[in-house]
Amino acid sequence: MKKLFLLLILSFFSAQSLGALDVYECEVKINQTVYEDWVYERLYDVDTFIIKYDKNKITFSEDRMKRPDIVEYPEFTVTGFLNEEKSLQILGRDLYQGTIHLSHLKEKDDFAYLTISSMGGFDGSIVNLIARCKSF
Repeated sequence: MKKLFLLLILSFFSAQSLGALDVYECEVKINQTVYEDWVYERLYDVDTFIIKYDKNKITFSEDRMKRPDIVEYPEFTVTGFLNEEKSLQILGRDLYQGTIHLSHLKEKDDFAYLTISSMGGFDGSIVNLIARCKSF
């Protein structure tokens, strides 16, 4: 009976850990719009923000003032990920087909890099954001 009870407890905690969120605090390093003949630095945007990652999505704050301008909606759907002992790689898309990529070399660094890119509009521009993120 004790073994059965321990087995039930172990499976409960294992299931909980599979659904756990990874939370990152991110500091913006590059935030720019690239046009054909010039680059616009987006200086009046957030300097830091928080993201949450689970197996199916990456979520930003619901508050528009607490997430970067490039993030129109607070959620990106995860389209692929690799989570192994040495690295974490996450790919995703938002409703406008903007792409998001979070990468972390676990054996080397205590931080991850987040990149978000999207088409800036009908003017042919591309918006890029690169942030350095620490989990907590």
